[in-house]
Amino acid sequence: MTRSYALRVAGVIWLLQAISGVASAQLSTSVTLSSDVRFRGQSITDEHAAITADLGYDDPSGVYLAANSTTALVHGEVEPVNVQGNIGFAHRLASGPTIDIGVLRSDYREYYGGRGRTHFTEAYAGVLTNHFAFYLRYSPDFLRPGLRTLYGEINATTEVAARWHLSAHIGAQARLAGPPLAAASGVDWKLGVARETGPFELQFAVSGRSDTYGYRAPSQRTAPAAVTVSLTWRP
Repeated sequence: MTRSYALRVAGVIWLLQAISGVASAQLSTSVTLSSDVRFRGQSITDEHAAITADLGYDDPSGVYLAANSTTALVHGEVEPVNVQGNIGFAHRLASGPTIDIGVLRSDYREYYGGRGRTHFTEAYAGVLTNHFAFYLRYSPDFLRPGLRTLYGEINATTEVAARWHLSAHIGAQARLAGPPLAAASGVDWKLGVARETGPFELQFAVSGRSDTYGYRAPSQRTAPAAVTVSLTWRP
């Protein structure tokens, strides 16, 4: 990608931060520099470093909007990888847990798929507590037309010391219908430790997946497990 694209990315990040400063009660932004970005245990940046910009809006009614963009840093160039947006509704029950439902759309550039642009749409429903989150996610077109999948995940987090957090994730995906030679099923996992310092959070994580078949072209598949490092700034 050209330098002008990099400047546009920087401009968008600056704009998000400026908006957040004006309406911090409703808007949130963050910028993350990562050694690798992994989605359900599979690298989407071909094991290259990347920058991810996030923007979120929370309405008092419980409706929320979120968007993020990931750009890989490849040999001094920037390669746009993914743009994702979602809309949802979260409501805390009187008994304590929070119910979360929504829909997201994730679009990938040629850099990720290796066979042209690809995407998926996903509806999700979850239950969240102070330390756990349980989600079910259904997609009618997971990276391929007509490939219907169901994904379930459990996430856990806890504070082990002041500003130190441990996190764990496990997820499983099943193919319900569609092309048999695709990302039909697999189990992914992630363990992480994070340290907060002011507006920054440094995280070390190890993650993996039981089977990477079907996510990318054979020549582009990445290691099934890896250690990643990320630094997030929340202005």
